[in-house]
Order: sequence, then C-alpha cells, then structure tokens
Amino acid sequence: MLKLLIIFTLFFSLSNTHIDARSSTTNADGVSNDTPASSETGTDTTTSVPVTGTETSTSVDGTETTTSVSATDTETDETGTVTDTDGDEPETVTTNDAEDKVVKDEEGNIVKVTKTHPDGSVTEINYFMGEPKKSITTNADGVKIKVVHYKKGKPNKVIKFDENGEKVSETKIKRNKEGIRVSATTVNAEGVLRREVTYNDEGQRDTIVRYKKDGETLKSTTKYNREEGKLISKVTTNPNGTLRREVAFNEHQKPSETKLYDKNGELKEITEVEYDADNQIDKINTKRPDGSVKKSVEFDDNDKPSTITRFDKKGDLKSTTTVERDGDLRTKKTKVDANGNTIWEVDYNDEGKVNTVTKYKKDGTVKAIKTNEYKDGTIRKALVTRDDESLKKETRYNKEGLPTLIKVYAEDGTTVLSRKKKTYEDG
Repeated sequence: MLKLLIIFTLFFSLSNTHIDARSSTTNADGVSNDTPASSETGTDTTTSVPVTGTETSTSVDGTETTTSVSATDTETDETGTVTDTDGDEPETVTTNDAEDKVVKDEEGNIVKVTKTHPDGSVTEINYFMGEPKKSITTNADGVKIKVVHYKKGKPNKVIKFDENGEKVSETKIKRNKEGIRVSATTVNAEGVLRREVTYNDEGQRDTIVRYKKDGETLKSTTKYNREEGKLISKVTTNPNGTLRREVAFNEHQKPSETKLYDKNGELKEITEVEYDADNQIDKINTKRPDGSVKKSVEFDDNDKPSTITRFDKKGDLKSTTTVERDGDLRTKKTKVDANGNTIWEVDYNDEGKVNTVTKYKKDGTVKAIKTNEYKDGTIRKALVTRDDESLKKETRYNKEGLPTLIKVYAEDGTTVLSRKKKTYEDG
C-alpha cells in the first residue's frame, strides 16, 4: 500500500533531503524545528511524502508547516521532483480479495485490481495473461500522479506527475535475464538526466549518482554498504569526495545514527534514533559535533511526537514543546521556556487545523492572537489582534486557501496602514 509521507523532516532540516526512521528500512536523515514560521497561508503547509510521526511548526501569522519523522530514502533534486525511491517500485503486485477490488474473467484469471490507499489515492492495475501490464495511480482528487509500465510482470518504466497532472519525471529500469534489476535512470519532464542507480546481484541498491539541473554536472553520490544482504550503512559524498552524509542502520535495518557534514566535509550535526521493543521510534536526539544534545524528541504510544526539548550549547534547557492529541488529531500545542513561561500556544479545531495561535510576552501577558476562520475545510480569513484586542492584521483567502487581501491596522485597530492585494494566474 502506498503511504504518503507528509512532509519535510522532523530530524534535521536539510535543503533537499529528508528521511523517515519510523517505517522504512532504507534510511534516515532529519527532524525539523518547531519554531514559528513566517507564512501567510494559515493552513497546514506540507512539504514532502509518509508516514507516521509527522509534526508541525506553527506561526503566529498563521501557517502550520508540516514536518515529519520518516526514514525513507528521499533526496530530492533542486526542483523537488526526483526522489531516491524512483525506480524502486515493488517487484511483485500482491492482491487481497478482502481489501482490494479484484476483477476476474470467466476462467478465473485476474483482469484488473483496484487498490484504495489510506491517503485517498487509488491505484488501478491492468493485467494481461495473468501478469500486471500497467498501473495508474490517481490522488484523492482524481488527478493522475503515477503510471507504472510492466514487462514480464515487473516494473520497467515509472512516470510521475505533480498534483496538477503535469509530468515531472520518468524512470526506466533495466534488468538481467533473470529479471533482477541492474540499473535505473531518471530524467525530468524535459528529458534531462537527474539520477542513475545501480543495483547489486540481488537487485538491491548499490550506488546512486545524482546530477544537477544541467544533467551533466555531478551533484552527489551515495554508496550502500551491506553485510550478508543486510544494509549496515550508506555514505553520500560530494563531487570532490568530501563527506556529505553518513547513515548507520541497526540490526533491523532502521536508521540508528545520521551524521551530516557541511560543504567542507566538517561534521555539522549528529542524529541518533532510539527504538522501543516493537522497533518503533521512542526518542530522537540531535547532537552538535561536540556531542552535546541540541534537541530531543519523544514519541507517544501512537508513534506521534509528544515532547520536543531544546538545549543551548552549555547543555542547559532552552525550551520545551508539548503536543496534546485526541487520537490522531492534535488538540493543543504549547511551547514554554526554561522557566516554564509560555512562549506560544496553538489550539486546533475538530479537524486538526489551527484554530488560534497565541503568542506571549516575557512577563506572561498576551502579545498577539491569531484566529483562523475556515469554510469547507479551507482557511478563508485570519485575524491578528493585539493584547488590548485591537485589530492588528487581517488576511482574506480564496477557495484554494491562498491569500488575496492583507490589511495592516494602526494601534487604534480601525485605521488601515497598508492594504495589499494578491492575484493569481488562475484567478
């Protein structure tokens, strides 16, 4: 089953990489911060694809930016359209008559299988002479997002599309006589080379070579290291050979430690993952090069981040963020300083969307409150008021949740200091 991984990194934010340590056996790389972001939209902003353990950063101006703790191997290119999972479609298509809609001919041969995924997307797989021939996946809105072509029952070409149905990449997979993957080449919509993958004799990833936008200049190389078929580490280097990232895996092939390096190959950050008896993430610690803990993220019994604790360079407590939930839905999120004084708090509505964001002064009094108003699940208006309840800012949104009018008010709450309109190509 496909799972959309919301997302962009609740490990450490990396401009074009993210990972998931929770449900994948392929790697690990990042936990974002939970500090207020500066965005106008006011809706839950997602930046990646999932898993469990997603978390968000919240802004008093209203946006909630989704982050995630996921361990899949997904280093995107500059355009964000090519990921390291391209070309690694499941080798076989499994069907479950209890969950999938299976159509058979008069002789009992499968003709078509329809799979509905948790995120609302649907994959329709067409068969020919008992083997899958082609599959089409559409998102919850019915837009085509992926097409997989099969040869002798195994994927040999994968085409991906964006949320508007526009083609973004195409991956061709080469196999040996036994049908084992040998290599995979990914190009963008214009046919420019973005990534090349080679596989070992067992069809497991061996090396990934990524290219910049020109399709010729090397961007990075990742080497996978295995022992007795099990992944123990992977190392990503820059074109000049300096280290970019190292990921170590535990006996269950889940990320246990990630080291991130700067452009000069100097150690920048270390992320360590602790698992419980069920091999689910229990805690993630982000450390500085000297080994001091910078941030610690703890998870609840539902595999959701529950507490985010930050420390300064001396090791002293800096802030603590706690998340309250009703099942999977967030109900409240609060950030306090080392003395327990509230910095900001977020209240959510019944759909798990930001209802109000309250920011506090150092003396504990209210500094500003932002209130969001929704219609059919989409934000349509946001009001920011001062501590005296006077109106400070008003933002109106269109049906797509994009800001169309922004007004800034003087301290009297009625005099408009500035008025800004925004228009979009689609109106």
